[in-house]
Amino acid sequence: MREANVSEWYYEFKWNDKPLVPITPTNVLRIPELTPDRNGDYQCIAHHNSSEENKQSNRATLSVSAHRPRATVRASRTSIPVGGSLTLTCSVEESAGWSYDWFTRSPDADETAIATNPVQNSLSISQGGSYWCKGRRTHSDFFSEKSHVHHIDRTLSNRSFVVLQHNWTQIFSGETISVRCEIKGGGDTQWVYEWRTTSSHQPVTGPNTAPTHSEYRLGPASVFHSGEYWCKARADWYSSTEWSEAFKLRVTPDKPRPRLTADNTTIKGKGSVALTCSVENASEWRYDWFRRTSASSAAQILRYNETDDEISISEEGIYSCRGRRGDTTFLTEDSNPVTIEKRVSHKASVALQPDWSLVFSGEMITVRCEVPADVLTEWEYEWTKPNSTTVPTHNEYRIVNASSSDSGSYRCLTKDKKNLNSTAEWSDDVTLTVSGEKDRRLHHDLSSLCHHHGRLLEPQGLSPVGGFHIRLQGGGSTGSNGGTEQNSSIIQGLTESAGYACRAGRGDPVFYTEYSETEWVWHVVSPDRVQYNYRDEIYMTCEGRSDEWRLWMFSEDKVQGDVILDSPVYSVTEVQSVTLSCSWFRRRKLDSNISFYKNGELLQSDVRKKLEISSVSKSDEGFYKCEHSGVFSPESWMSV
Repeated sequence: MREANVSEWYYEFKWNDKPLVPITPTNVLRIPELTPDRNGDYQCIAHHNSSEENKQSNRATLSVSAHRPRATVRASRTSIPVGGSLTLTCSVEESAGWSYDWFTRSPDADETAIATNPVQNSLSISQGGSYWCKGRRTHSDFFSEKSHVHHIDRTLSNRSFVVLQHNWTQIFSGETISVRCEIKGGGDTQWVYEWRTTSSHQPVTGPNTAPTHSEYRLGPASVFHSGEYWCKARADWYSSTEWSEAFKLRVTPDKPRPRLTADNTTIKGKGSVALTCSVENASEWRYDWFRRTSASSAAQILRYNETDDEISISEEGIYSCRGRRGDTTFLTEDSNPVTIEKRVSHKASVALQPDWSLVFSGEMITVRCEVPADVLTEWEYEWTKPNSTTVPTHNEYRIVNASSSDSGSYRCLTKDKKNLNSTAEWSDDVTLTVSGEKDRRLHHDLSSLCHHHGRLLEPQGLSPVGGFHIRLQGGGSTGSNGGTEQNSSIIQGLTESAGYACRAGRGDPVFYTEYSETEWVWHVVSPDRVQYNYRDEIYMTCEGRSDEWRLWMFSEDKVQGDVILDSPVYSVTEVQSVTLSCSWFRRRKLDSNISFYKNGELLQSDVRKKLEISSVSKSDEGFYKCEHSGVFSPESWMSV
């Protein structure tokens, strides 16, 4: 309450609407020592001396704390940068009317006052240490409680780095590794280290679990060690480096598996092969090498803790490898096995029994793997053959009912039964062809083979086809009682026309082809020759009871063109003279050269129209034809 003339007024003070002190001419009320029981609303009333005028003030609420207020220190940054400073600020529960006292303490000294009763609540510092403050009421001896101690670090110029103890590009679960904190330019300083990480594992340094050492040991490592790692080093309580840059560590959950390869899987003679054990980042590993003599035998160690990832071997066997690194207790998985065979000097061969390269559907044939007779080793056999789901292991592979799926190349390999990795060389391929077109192909082939030339039925001078015996069946001299096993038949003294057919058989049991087409041999009365012109009159006879015979005319275009060869119908006797002539269908005079051929070879070419053989011999037997102006007659067979 403010009045112009204070002496004209008397003042009454109330506390919680109760008189606090008697009415007094002074307008100031001093409470000597505040306590919490003085909390409440305070008000004053002014009374004028010479009148009844009264004035009431507003109410003021006083709250007295039972405890002293505590000062608080705040820093403008977490540490003092290299060559720089930071500012500390002191406040007392955000209230006014305070001045501030500042204190510090070094590791080896007592508390020291560095500033007393300044009105400014901030302090600039450039040295690390422990700092705190307290507040004092202006123009009073009342002090706040001291603030908590605030530790300030000074950043050193040295830089820290996190490095892996082994410079490995990848870490695997189960390995024992360490990360280290290295200080650049640290000299002989006795550093104390601090670590932090985003992994779920906290630093472990041997028996001491406090992260104060330069080495952060991980072992055995797991995926839970994956994360980022930082470190810094402290020269004393208040001087340290900055935190290092983050080091990222990734731990792979599975062990690596090496890949074993060979430059050749077969050792020939006294040769050798090279084996290579491949693990990613090969220079980080050392290698163990193993050999087994068979799939069921135990592995024997060949070499241990080798630096080279490649070795040369000269023995057969089943080989494998593994890698190790670090203190050699961490091992990779075993590699894939590689089988190395050793070839002996001899070579197997494949034989077909019977030796038919062309087999027809339904026939039986045996494929054999043969070894030189002077080799006394007991063998096991390996085959490659087409479309096989079960590969035989014996020396004989029998095909009972051949089909087109059995066609292809066959080869075999022999292995020593006592040492299956000791083998002979693969045999050469033997090709087997199984024809699925038996009826059509053989029918055509035999129809061509069983062709008559005059009175001779034979396969045009060829030997039996692929093991087949050709059986001729029909009328004439062979009758109809089963035919002949010969592949040719000479019909002597033909007295009547007859039809002939043949078929072939081979194997045991016998496999028969279909019969060929019927070939008719006509008993021609006149003219007595093989080839005829289109307009020639031919006189033929059919003997026997007329009601048992039918005369059929087969329209076959046997004359291709206008030139025909006159040749004997029947066989010619040796030393007999024979004349072959060439005539023109249109009876035109042949005044240019006439050529005669035997078995496709030119015998004579001049204006003569005849080929005369004065004394016939067996060598004159064959196919004859003639040619005029580029036009050839059909071929005719002359039998001697």
